[in-house]
Amino acid sequence: MNGLNRATELYEKFTGQGESAIDQFVAEQISEELFVDYKRVTNDGASPRLEQPDRENLARALSGFGNSEGGIVIWGVDCRNDPLRGDVPTTKYPIQNAKRFLSYLEGATSGGIIPPHDGVRHHLIERAGTEEGFVATFIPKSMYAPHQCIVGRYKGRYYIRAGSNFEQAPHGLLASMFGKRPSPYIFHMWQVGGGLSPASSDVVVASTLPTSTPYVLFKLVIRNHGVTVAKDLYVNYVASLPGPNCTLFPSNIRGWQSSESMRDWRHIIAPEGYRLPPAAMVKPLVLKLFLRPPFQQGFSFEISFGCEGSPVHRLQKTGSVGQVVDAYEAFMATDHGRQAGHIFGRAVYGVADESTEDTEGLD
Repeated sequence: MNGLNRATELYEKFTGQGESAIDQFVAEQISEELFVDYKRVTNDGASPRLEQPDRENLARALSGFGNSEGGIVIWGVDCRNDPLRGDVPTTKYPIQNAKRFLSYLEGATSGGIIPPHDGVRHHLIERAGTEEGFVATFIPKSMYAPHQCIVGRYKGRYYIRAGSNFEQAPHGLLASMFGKRPSPYIFHMWQVGGGLSPASSDVVVASTLPTSTPYVLFKLVIRNHGVTVAKDLYVNYVASLPGPNCTLFPSNIRGWQSSESMRDWRHIIAPEGYRLPPAAMVKPLVLKLFLRPPFQQGFSFEISFGCEGSPVHRLQKTGSVGQVVDAYEAFMATDHGRQAGHIFGRAVYGVADESTEDTEGLD
């Protein structure tokens, strides 16, 4: 798994599981490594400002992780060096006012390094009924590296992540980073929706699509977030249907080549000469799933995509048959409108708040 995905996986673990994930890492003494760093907050967050040591630690992490393969910082955990196991977390020290400390971090992020890193995210992990908690800071690999610290004792230095430490970058590495050819950085977004297909009497133009049938839409959107043009874009996907009466209708951009291989994998590649400029988006894949009982298993799919000079990105979703049944029955009890269709699509495809409502029809 590439570094960006590993850092993202860890961040999602801490944001999804909260303090229980921290407890697991402390109990199992999962040491600091290439993608994880622990920091105890100065005065355990009691100060009415971001103390200088915390500001310096943030700046060094922004530079080190941003200049490397990305990573996360868990604030509120003490880490000690073990001669046998390395830097291992030993004790939790909850931040006294975690929400306030989160705001301090957000305010200091843009002023810790140059150029700023716009992909950084901070997540609050609260303790129920108290103001105490922890903060997870996600710092992805940056396409605008190298980043230089401009804070305190680290001012003027460039860092990289090496093992469990942030090390000052040597001159030779910096020279190669400044002189390297920029590579594309693409990422995905998705749109979901759903509805009820028209009855046969309502269909004016002949169509092969099922009539009077609930359906869910999934649209994969690829965005070029890098500083160079992305070429040779491709998408691979495979899906497992919930039952014998369910039908999946895939479609892709006209002109893009589509083919099949073993085990029901389908492959889509952009036409030769197609280029996706920085900040541009393209929607290469639309999946339209029509659902009719009986349902015998959950709906699952796997999608991978990439381009020339970019690592492979993978999306995997696996649902249970119960999720499909519940989603289907809940939708059938509604007015089959736009909002109900959006909820239906999210439930079947297993995507959450990052999805965007889809208002397009079946064309």
